[in-house]
Amino acid sequence: MKHLLLTSLIFTLIFFGCTVKKDKTGESRIRNVVDTVGFAHLDWQMDSVVSRINNEFGSELKNAAQPEERSWKSAICPHDDYTYASWLYPAVLKNIRAKTIIIFGVAHRAINFNLEKKLVFDSFDYWSGPYKPVKVSGLREEIIKNLPQDSYVVHDSMQIVEHSVEALIPFLQYQNRDVEII
Repeated sequence: MKHLLLTSLIFTLIFFGCTVKKDKTGESRIRNVVDTVGFAHLDWQMDSVVSRINNEFGSELKNAAQPEERSWKSAICPHDDYTYASWLYPAVLKNIRAKTIIIFGVAHRAINFNLEKKLVFDSFDYWSGPYKPVKVSGLREEIIKNLPQDSYVVHDSMQIVEHSVEALIPFLQYQNRDVEII
């Protein structure tokens, strides 16, 4: 019985400690990492992943690079774990050099929240990054303000359980520690 109570207490602390709640003191709200299996979420992990990818796929990365004066305005990138997507993350994302990046992710669980056929935004101030929290650009509110109201929803619960965007953030931040996202 003691073990069951202790296990329940630990599970409750982990589960509720990992969710993001509005801070009444005005503190920034950070969207924490959901999927730590197969993804880097700490700085040393990201450095190790990039080093391994550079060692194993250096020639592919070199061939995918654009000259400094030619950065990409958009790209489509996978969001699988790093073993499967491997060198495609840095090959694609290193050519994105803007300070503010709009990321479209897959909403795997949209049906669970009745959010099909909607753009799903969050209201977080930051998303966790391996080097420091990644700022959400103030442009998000400008975009939302200019969208037809029936085309989008702000739904933090959906964003808290979805991993597709968080897989890209470490590579974007590796390239630019001051990157902002929408």
